[in-house]
Amino acid sequence: MAKFVEACDLPGLSVGNEMLARFCADYGARLFVDIRYQHAGYILTGSGERLVFKGTSLPLNAFGPAQIAIDKEYTSQMLDSAGLCVPDGVLIHSEQEIATVRSRNPEAAEHMHTRRNAHSFAMDRGFPIFAKPNDQSQGTHVLCTTHAGELDEALTLLLNRYGAALVQKAMPGKDYRVIVLDGEVLAVIERRALSVVGDGQTPLQKLIAAHLDKATTRTGGKKIEASDPRIEKHLQAQGYALGSVPSTGEILSLLPSANLSTGGDCLDQTEKISPFISQIACKAAATLGLRYAGIDILCPDIAACEGPYCILEVNAAPGLTYFYRANPAHQARVETIYKRLTEAMLSPGRHPTIKQ
Repeated sequence: MAKFVEACDLPGLSVGNEMLARFCADYGARLFVDIRYQHAGYILTGSGERLVFKGTSLPLNAFGPAQIAIDKEYTSQMLDSAGLCVPDGVLIHSEQEIATVRSRNPEAAEHMHTRRNAHSFAMDRGFPIFAKPNDQSQGTHVLCTTHAGELDEALTLLLNRYGAALVQKAMPGKDYRVIVLDGEVLAVIERRALSVVGDGQTPLQKLIAAHLDKATTRTGGKKIEASDPRIEKHLQAQGYALGSVPSTGEILSLLPSANLSTGGDCLDQTEKISPFISQIACKAAATLGLRYAGIDILCPDIAACEGPYCILEVNAAPGLTYFYRANPAHQARVETIYKRLTEAMLSPGRHPTIKQ
C-alpha cells in the first residue's frame, strides 16, 4: 500500500515536486507525495485544507473541463464552435465498439464512423493523414500515413488497441506549446521532432542508436526505442533507409510528431509570441473552462500578428520536466511558472471566474 510522506523528507524529488514543495512553504503549506513513485499526493494548507493532485494534474482545473481536454474530438468540436481553427478530422470506431453502443443506444450507433469513413475522408482531403488515439498523451501511437494501405494498417493497430481512432488532415507549420494560466501566457515552447544530424560517414542506424542512448527519462529509462517501427517508416517517407549515410550537417527528423516525451528538442520562444497568438491560446483555454493548460498550436511563426494557425490539442496537465532538463536556460522559466501555479492554488481568492 502506498504511503504519503512529506516531500521535504524524501531525497531525489522530481523537478516539479521539488519546486512545488519549496513554493508551498512560502504560504505555510506542506507537500506530501507517495513514497514509491512521487506521482500522487496532496498539498496541506495552513488552514488544514487538502488539495489533491496526480502527476501534473494540479488542483486548478475542474474535473469536467479536464476530462473534455483528454478527449481530442470533443476538444476540437468545442474550439471549432468558438471560431478557433482546428484540424479537419473524423473519429473512427471499431465494429466491436459500434456493436456495444448499438446494444444500448441504437440511435447513437447510427452516427458512429467506421474505417470506410476514414478512407473516404482521406480520399476527399488528400494525404498525408494522421491517425492517433482519441484520449492518449505524449505522442503515443501518433501515426502519419501517406497512402491508403498505411492508413488501413494504422487503423487496424489503433482500433484493436483503443477501440477508436481520430483521423486528421496533416497541417503545416511549426509546433508550439503555449502555457496559459488564468488568461495569461506564461511560456511558449517551440517543439521540434526527434532528429539526427549527418556526418557524411555514419549510417543512419548508428546515428539513431547513439542519439537515442542519450535521450533518457528522468529515471534513466528510454524515451523511445531505436526499433520503434515509426522511425524506419518516417525515414522511408523522406527517401532514406536505415543504412543510408546522410551528408555532413544534414538534419533528418525521425518521427512525424514533435513531442518532447519521444525525444524531441525544444526552444523557449516566450518573448516572441504576438498578441494575436496569445489571444488565441487564452481563448482556447477559456473555451474549455480551463484555468491552466498547454495549448498546442501549429503556425508558421509565433511572432506573426496575423495569418494561418491551427490548434492541434489542449493539455489540461502540461508537464514541464523535459523542457526544464533540455537546457539550463529554461530552468528559470519553469521556476517562474511553478511559483505562479503555487500562487494560483494557495493565495487568497484563488478561484477566479474564467473569462472568454
